[in-house]
Amino acid sequence: MEMVEDKRRYVAQLAEITILETVEFEKMARILEDKQAAVARLDTIAVEGIVTAELSELNRIREIERKRAAILGSLSVIGRDLNNYASLEGKLGSHDAKEYFKIHQQFKKSFDHVLRLNELCRILLIHSLIFIRQNIRILTDDGRRKLVDGKA
Repeated sequence: MEMVEDKRRYVAQLAEITILETVEFEKMARILEDKQAAVARLDTIAVEGIVTAELSELNRIREIERKRAAILGSLSVIGRDLNNYASLEGKLGSHDAKEYFKIHQQFKKSFDHVLRLNELCRILLIHSLIFIRQNIRILTDDGRRKLVDGKA
């Protein structure tokens, strides 16, 4: 009976921490949306501040993920079990699997959204760098003129 109680306690902790991590991924999504807008405006000062916030949020997510991984280990659940209801049911039991599966689906949705936003930011940054390089090339007449003279 004690093992069943331990398992239920771990499942409750897993649900709680997964909900918390989902909230953090939703915060990260908002940060990445702000970053996209700042990059599109070529607002380097805003991008610097946003990157600082992004790194801070990433550290929070890493800490939560470490805790979640430890709980999953205690339940003998591996990553691929989380996306397969039958496998999850075999590890957690029907009721707990059903409840956690819903929570995990929302987590996965938030996680995938952050992945997509991050990829869009990466592409936008690449295009911004190309734009800047082209402008420098135009201003310097393909490197034949200096942008700054030696008098400064």
